Amino acid sequence: MNDFFFLFIMVAIGFIAYKIKWFSKSFIEALGPLLLKICYPALIIKSMTAINIKDYGGKAFTVVIITLLTTTALFFGGKFAMRKIPRKKSVPLNFILGVGNVNYIGLPIIGLLFGPVGVFYAVTHSGIQDFFVWLLYYPTFINKKGKNVFKIIASPCIIALIIGIALSFFGDRFKLPEFAVMTISQIAGLTSPLAMLFLGATIASNPIFGFLRDRNSIFMPIVKVLLLPAVLFPFYYFTSGLPMAVIMCTLFACPAPIMSIIWSHETGHDYKLCSDTIVFSTFLFLAAIFPALYFLSKTISL
Repeated sequence: MNDFFFLFIMVAIGFIAYKIKWFSKSFIEALGPLLLKICYPALIIKSMTAINIKDYGGKAFTVVIITLLTTTALFFGGKFAMRKIPRKKSVPLNFILGVGNVNYIGLPIIGLLFGPVGVFYAVTHSGIQDFFVWLLYYPTFINKKGKNVFKIIASPCIIALIIGIALSFFGDRFKLPEFAVMTISQIAGLTSPLAMLFLGATIASNPIFGFLRDRNSIFMPIVKVLLLPAVLFPFYYFTSGLPMAVIMCTLFACPAPIMSIIWSHETGHDYKLCSDTIVFSTFLFLAAIFPALYFLSKTISL
């Protein structure tokens, strides 16, 4: 229960600090890259070296297959379902439906509640979705077909995953120096508190009730955070078991990605809709999914 309250307190501190102007917009903009390029890679390497990767290779393959099939279905199914919605709204909404804020919200929460194995599954899922993000979703924003494989491979989290897997495989032959292990561990420990501060400040930087001005910013979070996991859970449960079903449903239920605002703003799509959707989907996730996930984490074992 202490972990549960800790995360909510950190979100509240981030929210209040931004509202009373202790945190500025430039602080939020700097905190995001700090998490993505330094803290998360450290968390990934720490988690990978804490487990024997050979024992979880089969389950990682399951994560890959589930992510590939589900993301593909959501991409094409979403395009079909939203074909009558103006493109200015349908493109970012389809992105939000298929891709969640795994890096900033899902990864630290799953890591805190499920430990290194949970982080391994979350990073595997995120890595596979990165291919969809750049090969399918981003081209719909710029209305072009193209590939940007370099951006995927050059991602700090993907590089950290590769390093972590190598260290896990060859840990009996090669070990990092003690000072490196301690440094990585200390940086990784910053991930959850900084991520929750970032989340609270991000919520505070947007109009709290802005989502009421567009029904799409209400309907999409309900579908993504509540209905989608309910539909996916039986399939995941009967094919992969309860632990995997809980992890995968959580990953696909993660709130709308912050990238949707950036891409929409750059390409002339409805970025205010994205902002409102992020706020409401985050509220729903913290109010419904996170408490359920906390109690499930105490009853299942990965």
